[in-house]
Amino acid sequence: YVSSFLSFREIEPLEFLVKKQMEEKPDLTPAVVLVDGNGILHRRRAGIACFLGVRTGLPTIGVGKSLYCEGGLQKESVNVGIDNMLMELQKLISEKKNYFPELSKSEKRYVLIDKDAISSSDETFSKKDTSNSNDTDRKSFLKNVKNFCSGIGVYLETNCGEVLGCALVGHGGRVGAKNKEQLGTKNPIFISIGHKISLKDAVILCAELSKARIPEPIRHADLWGRELLRKLQQQQK
Repeated sequence: YVSSFLSFREIEPLEFLVKKQMEEKPDLTPAVVLVDGNGILHRRRAGIACFLGVRTGLPTIGVGKSLYCEGGLQKESVNVGIDNMLMELQKLISEKKNYFPELSKSEKRYVLIDKDAISSSDETFSKKDTSNSNDTDRKSFLKNVKNFCSGIGVYLETNCGEVLGCALVGHGGRVGAKNKEQLGTKNPIFISIGHKISLKDAVILCAELSKARIPEPIRHADLWGRELLRKLQQQQK
């Protein structure tokens, strides 16, 4: 594996599988494909999600499990930006509680997206604001918003002013021990445009499709793939 060249190694089998399904079972063709890899959040603005979308013609979304550091974006500064954003959101919620009503289990939750991006050129993200560190604790904050929110996103902007993706936290929280209170995940995933979809729609879809940290289509594909590999290894013994 060579960083930023994943597409060249894996696009052929992915394209073959998707096109085979489209030809043999066209009624099962998805409205959008979630890809375990980046879209335009990439050195050449063309990750594997872009490749697959262009080659198949389907809308695609890139879902990164870790941050692809591009355009000055760094893991530490992005984490600081997420914490600062959550702190500001918590202040807003405490000041305007009527705008954030608690919902019943059957009611649809909101996906909140910050209009201000985390920018690699913004000095406010160079160090964490610790003046109210208890309020910035992600776990305690997510416990406070779980009754009306199904995910919180903040856009990621390079030092050139390009918005390449979005960090999503607070989603999922529907898979776990039965007797344990479930919260949205405190660890972000990184959403980016692959093909024929807006970043806002991509973020909302990923939040709505998440029972755990990783959206269900990708999580189940990974589980099924590991199970298939295990069975093949057993047959070869």
